Amino acid sequence: MSMTLHYLDIVIGFSAVMLGVSLLITVISQLISGLLGLRGSNLRWGIKTLLENAHPDLQKQAKTIADNILRHPLVSDSTFSKFSFLGLVGRWRLSTAIRRQELVEIISALSKMENPPEWAARLKAYSGEVQAVVTNWFDRTMDRVSQRFAMSMRYWTVVIALLLTAILHLDAIALLKKLSSDSALRVQLVASSDSLLKQGATILGAQGQTNVFRAALEQFRQKNPEAANILTNPPPLLNHESAHLWLRQQLGDNAQAQRLRAEYGQLVISNLVARAPELTGSMGMLQDELARAGLQLVPDYKAIRWRDYSPLRLSFWGMLASVSLLSLGAPFWFNAVKSLMNLRPVLANRVQKEREGDKPSP
Repeated sequence: MSMTLHYLDIVIGFSAVMLGVSLLITVISQLISGLLGLRGSNLRWGIKTLLENAHPDLQKQAKTIADNILRHPLVSDSTFSKFSFLGLVGRWRLSTAIRRQELVEIISALSKMENPPEWAARLKAYSGEVQAVVTNWFDRTMDRVSQRFAMSMRYWTVVIALLLTAILHLDAIALLKKLSSDSALRVQLVASSDSLLKQGATILGAQGQTNVFRAALEQFRQKNPEAANILTNPPPLLNHESAHLWLRQQLGDNAQAQRLRAEYGQLVISNLVARAPELTGSMGMLQDELARAGLQLVPDYKAIRWRDYSPLRLSFWGMLASVSLLSLGAPFWFNAVKSLMNLRPVLANRVQKEREGDKPSP
């Protein structure tokens, strides 16, 4: 039984490291989502797709028209909508949500511009075809936009996991070997697991307002009392995928489902940008917590050789395993550590009783 406890501590220590690094990935991906304007750029792709399918002559101007629609003061929720930015920063001007009727009205307004530029003249010439496509395909296109945004976030999670693993030289195989032989490190990581769970609860949302997705949900309920009655009992851990999946399931066939999901997405983006300093602070606290547990995230680069990254080395496959495990996501490792920590006292009590039973009677 004592050997079972030994192996359990190895698994807890390993899971704690995966949780700590996964939380860093979550924080970074949330920051990227807000700073790169991913939701606005994906919405622009959806509107561009609608325009391109309305008429072949709109294909060259579709992106420009979509930009002007999403930067229109009547729909853009961005503070930067009134300013001119180019390139990546220009994404901040894009609206992160739009309703079908709003899109139809903006198209109509842009078609009536005096002295219209070329893109507006083309939009005016084919406004009837565009409005017909919007009427018939808006909801399905917005579903594809949501899926595309979810995939882009998944992509960033994998990319960040890959970069962090390479930078930190996080070798899952070597880590397991070290935990198996280093009892002091095992004890420190097990002792730090509770603190990591608290940090995880703060970032993932089990403690309420500190999580951007839960904070957005509370704001959403206040703004939409009619929807608050059906949006009850959200998952204890909210990230982008779980929040939007739960919202889609709860709203079901509600006539306002698309508008409500878009409004929630808008609130999430606003919270991400507003809480960027807080999320950055969480990164520092996670690094400190892992350091206190005896695990130095930043390795000694003098001891690392380029050939360690070669597929011919075991360390390469250990790092590849780390990327795969980190891609499971912080909620997975949070639940794993929590379950294992709940199991440990039960197993430790059994070990203690066995030892007491093995003692010779006086």
